[in-house]
Amino acid sequence: MKIIQLSDIHFSKLKDNSLFKKRNKFLDSLVAECLDQEQVIFTVTGDIADRGDKEEYNGIASPFFEGISATLEEKLPDLKFDFIFIPGNHDCDFSNIQLQEFRNSILPQVKNNIMLIENEIFQKNILLQDEFNSFIDLYHSKWRTLKEVYAPNPLVKVINCFTNQTEISFILMNTSWITTIHEKPGEMLFYEKFLNEVKGHLSPINITLLHHPTHWLEPNNKRKIEEIIQSVSNIVLSGHEHVKTEVIKTDWNNKNVVYVEGGTLQEHSDPSLSEYNILKFDLEKNQFKVSTMSWNSRMYCLKDRDREMWYPISREYGTLSTRKLLINSEFRDFLTESAIPLNHPRKEKVNLNDLFVYPDLEEMIYHEENEMQELIETIDIPELISNDTESTLLISGEKDSGKTTLSKIIIQYKLSEGYYPLLINSEIINPTLAHNIEKLIEKSIDEVYSLNDLDIYLQLNTAERILIIEDWHKCILNDDTKVKFFKRLSQFFRQIIIFADSETPLSPKLVLNVTNEGIRIRRFKVLEFGYQKQEELIEKWVLLGQHEIIDRAKLLKEIDIKKHGMAPILRNGFVPKYPLYMLMILSSMESRQPHNLEKSSNGYYFEILIKDSLVNLEVEFNETEKLYQYLTDFAYYLSIHPDNKITLSEWRGFHENHLEYYDMNPDQIPFISLRNKLINEKVIRFKESCFEFYYPYVFYFFTAQYFARNLHKVEIKDALIDITNNLHVTQNANIIMFLTHLSKEAVIKECVLNAARELLNTLPPSKLEDEIQFINNLCRTIIIPQVNADLDAVANRKNVNKSKDDFEKISKQSEGDNLSKESRFLEEVEDDEIKQKVIEEVNTANKSFKMLEVIGQILRNYYGSMNREEKIALSTEHYQLGLRLNHWLITQIEEIADMLIEHISDSLSKKSSITQDKSTAFAQQFVYTLASIITHNNLWKIAMTAGTEDLDRTFTRIEEKIPTVAVSLINLIIKIEYYKDFPYRELELFVNKNKNNIIVMQIIREVVKRYIYLNDISLSDKQKLCTITGLKISSKFLVKLVKNNK
Repeated sequence: MKIIQLSDIHFSKLKDNSLFKKRNKFLDSLVAECLDQEQVIFTVTGDIADRGDKEEYNGIASPFFEGISATLEEKLPDLKFDFIFIPGNHDCDFSNIQLQEFRNSILPQVKNNIMLIENEIFQKNILLQDEFNSFIDLYHSKWRTLKEVYAPNPLVKVINCFTNQTEISFILMNTSWITTIHEKPGEMLFYEKFLNEVKGHLSPINITLLHHPTHWLEPNNKRKIEEIIQSVSNIVLSGHEHVKTEVIKTDWNNKNVVYVEGGTLQEHSDPSLSEYNILKFDLEKNQFKVSTMSWNSRMYCLKDRDREMWYPISREYGTLSTRKLLINSEFRDFLTESAIPLNHPRKEKVNLNDLFVYPDLEEMIYHEENEMQELIETIDIPELISNDTESTLLISGEKDSGKTTLSKIIIQYKLSEGYYPLLINSEIINPTLAHNIEKLIEKSIDEVYSLNDLDIYLQLNTAERILIIEDWHKCILNDDTKVKFFKRLSQFFRQIIIFADSETPLSPKLVLNVTNEGIRIRRFKVLEFGYQKQEELIEKWVLLGQHEIIDRAKLLKEIDIKKHGMAPILRNGFVPKYPLYMLMILSSMESRQPHNLEKSSNGYYFEILIKDSLVNLEVEFNETEKLYQYLTDFAYYLSIHPDNKITLSEWRGFHENHLEYYDMNPDQIPFISLRNKLINEKVIRFKESCFEFYYPYVFYFFTAQYFARNLHKVEIKDALIDITNNLHVTQNANIIMFLTHLSKEAVIKECVLNAARELLNTLPPSKLEDEIQFINNLCRTIIIPQVNADLDAVANRKNVNKSKDDFEKISKQSEGDNLSKESRFLEEVEDDEIKQKVIEEVNTANKSFKMLEVIGQILRNYYGSMNREEKIALSTEHYQLGLRLNHWLITQIEEIADMLIEHISDSLSKKSSITQDKSTAFAQQFVYTLASIITHNNLWKIAMTAGTEDLDRTFTRIEEKIPTVAVSLINLIIKIEYYKDFPYRELELFVNKNKNNIIVMQIIREVVKRYIYLNDISLSDKQKLCTITGLKISSKFLVKLVKNNK
């Protein structure tokens, strides 16, 4: 791999561009340099233009760089190459005198308070680089091997480069943001905070690009910026001064960074000067060298060949340095090994860094006065551990939440910053070692470094040492000793990070006493993965081993396939949404290992998770079934007790009965030993004087397994009928959901089908035809969605995921409030009949929604083992139930529509100057919108709970059997969301048949718009979909279409 550095080209519309006279020779030299390469990155370190003028970019620079691209593509078609540009001072456009005067007036404010540059208004008026940005978009948008991973502001970006052997990050610094026409060395500034924030986004090798060498910065600012550059960089490339230099700088931590200043590619004052740099990497040997190609009046030749030297690259977590001591090989392997063996289709041995995604942390604030813990917004982990080195950080989490993995990543991160972390497990911390920190270090150092390194480690500066403590919940020290222990640790370590189980709170007394000693403790909780984190993890899984060949459209499609496959497992919070469980499911999906065909594939995934949760119980292989049967019976026993909890005496009673029933001796299942193991391994927990399953999914799995194993018993069949008729009870719905994963017995399908047929059985299913005419008549304005030009499927997905995460968070926070509001509402209803009717209607709706999930799950789980009649019967009832529910809800709106319209209209007329006609029209539109949202959501629920291309023939038969608009629309939604190929023809036919059905057209437009926004499809396909459905196209989109067609 090579990096070719071009700098200070100064393409001018007023001066002679002598480089064009050398262009052919220049291109010849580039081809020669790239001949033996698979990958080349061109880094252009500023001053592309001379005055930042649009004409200089479009008329001069663009043809020059297009010439490079065309030549390389023609002569070296297999070469992967990309361009990275950063701005120089000559890339700033000072032509707008009025803007320049305003900028000059606010520059002093920014220099006095550089934090102002965080404000977008100041950014807009300070930076004069619009033409430059438009120019580089032409090239940065075409990257083949590069990816922008961090770009929060216009001053700093991080670009990742993927090679066959490693990952390289380019840190792009816009030093010209504050440039002036007559700038002087020592007067410029760069914002320290922006640069510091890149630390969580770097790679094993990091190259910083900036135009101005750092001596152009104000001295104090220069010192701070150089410290950061030195800590994050292996190589620094700059320009501006038109003279090539190459130096190594070594800091007090013995870290070496190679600084390379580029000479000018085009010098207007002396056309004979022209040169560029080449950085050649040998990644197998971890080294690189710098060469310079210089113009000699006839051609570009190698300059100072005898001075070339190879610089070593130590990829020890991003440092190019001579460290004072190195981690040992066993610990290095430990840091990168995955928590579980994973079966991946494209990589034989998956390591931790291949798939790691930072979890979100939530900070817990303790209020002493009311002993309450308040959770505040999520925390960015790299930023936290980089910026807060004064506090002791306690990070707690549930079992398998990824605490150990996170500790490994933090250690890697701290190593990459040049620190020397030490990892200690709390189990070794006894009172003797708590009073002698040197002895504690001695006992632990060979786990990370070597015992021979003890003296070196103890002689390090305190600021260089970092302590990571694991399993704090196992620490035997009392609170008074812990306070003294923390105080002693703070004298030895710059930063202390502690990991503990979530059920290990710090006592208020301990926190207060530690604080009084001048030590601040901040507590954090590891959160489950939200929708965005889940997508990031799945994306890493899909990209692994094919990031260089997979196109974005296929990537997004594969992500969706994985998401749909995992949804039944993660839905409803059965399984904690931690990466460990997600990776186990993904790995199981890829496995071709056969499993019990009586269970669905999802039942198999659940069993994999169950086995993992029991793996540490140290049960002999031949004893596994005995344990499974015990837990199966135990779960059912708990399920028939209030809140699924039992006392110790009740557990003993169950245990004795279990031994009696299975005719076993007490020593075959020792009660105390088993109880302690189940509690220690977090299968069972003791809470509020009772015992319960630690995780709900383990409880529901074993309860459902009890039903599956005992369906031959009359009392279990009766219980099955009862729970299928009462799915509004959460526990019943969850047991049935798990049971449909674990068994395909006909009796389950019969019970579900009979219960579904009883729901809303006096109502007809909605057809979305004549019966919704009253709703369509209420529509006063047909609102047609608009498709915008700036469609980025990945960004749109992030926005959607963020909205879903925010909604889920708010829902959880307000869950208790909503329940209390419902209770107060029912208490205020005096008429018992009305109160009972409200409860029954809420239960009916809940039953119906849960039943849709259950039937859909059966259809998707066992589509390959049910015959045609079974599938048609279940699918028909699935559709009909959902449409009966829709009919019921829309009928209720119809019954109160006049009253609702009158009420809204009167309220608007009284509170504003709106005329009666306008207020009535508004009220009618509101009722129409309410009905359309309800209908859209109901149809979406039907489609999403049954959606899969595997049932294509069944869906077609349903549409033939029930040829209504509603059924056709459901099938169309399923095809758009789940099928490999988009149903253009079906969509066009559907729209032509229903173009006058307002509510139906609104729904299909929203569905198609969602598809356009969340999938990477061509401009022509987007235009085609807009044309078919009548979606509006924004003016910017039209411009892009015209350009694309040209």
